[in-house]
Amino acid sequence: GVNNDDQKPWLIEVPGNADVNADMYQERRDEKKERIEKNTRRMTRNAEERMAVERGLNPRDMRKRELQNALVMSKGSTASMGKFDEKLKGEPKVKGLKRKFDPLVAAAGTEKSKNMDILNRVAKGDSSETVVNARKAQRALNNAKRNKK
Repeated sequence: GVNNDDQKPWLIEVPGNADVNADMYQERRDEKKERIEKNTRRMTRNAEERMAVERGLNPRDMRKRELQNALVMSKGSTASMGKFDEKLKGEPKVKGLKRKFDPLVAAAGTEKSKNMDILNRVAKGDSSETVVNARKAQRALNNAKRNKK
């Protein structure tokens, strides 16, 4: 085809500044691979920008937001959840979940009443106030599947 015409010549002149032992055919193949990869990256980027415009967003802002999300995810992938990692200039502050714990020492009546409420909800099958956090259960199931692989 037309795209492979530069690969066909039986003789390729070696430039004066090139190594005499250089494989000019291999250099042409490498240059073509680089052009194809560059074109593929550009096509992908064009598709992402088109998708952003269709959503009514600025492509640059969308890419920036994706990078910030990736940064937050990578920081959380360490054992310390990024707590001791260096902060980058302009890095957004990560908002974590605040967990409220009950006091260790409480009146016996409050603990008993909480446990009885849980028992009653389970026994009734009351769906207005769910007993099981479905999102948490799904995440645990997905993590278990991922760990098996």
